[in-house]
Amino acid sequence: MRSIFLLHFDYKTCEEEDFEDWNLADGKCLNGAKYMYKRRKQDARCLVKRTFKDMILHEIPCDSCTESDYECSSEFVRDAKGDCIPDYDQIALSDICDKANGETVSLEPLQLIKGDKCKKPMEIEAMNIPCEKILRESSNGKKIATIENKFDFEI
Repeated sequence: MRSIFLLHFDYKTCEEEDFEDWNLADGKCLNGAKYMYKRRKQDARCLVKRTFKDMILHEIPCDSCTESDYECSSEFVRDAKGDCIPDYDQIALSDICDKANGETVSLEPLQLIKGDKCKKPMEIEAMNIPCEKILRESSNGKKIATIENKFDFEI
């Protein structure tokens, strides 16, 4: 047998003052926005008495973008300190330096994360990448080999 102790509970219906705003990530920006839900206060002595509906998400875009809204561009990787540094292997595989004809190419090390909602982007200083040594190592004119293994067996 189960019982619930309901002493001093009058079954009143929750009013607006029985709810509070609840901020995801302690109200800090996450993916360029602040997220807020309404929820019943922990000490509210009432019942919602409504059919359940999904909580309504209130999304407020952040005014300025921060480093947490960015990731390394595809030609860069993070080093031990967390800075984006050139990935020369990736640059050699791309055609960025081929198009630059051996000159220096200017690339931004950071890019805004896809789907981020911040309003004002950061000013990102482009890095100059010298292409003369990368061109020698690039895949220009090299063939891609595919090896297929064949196994003779019966099931």
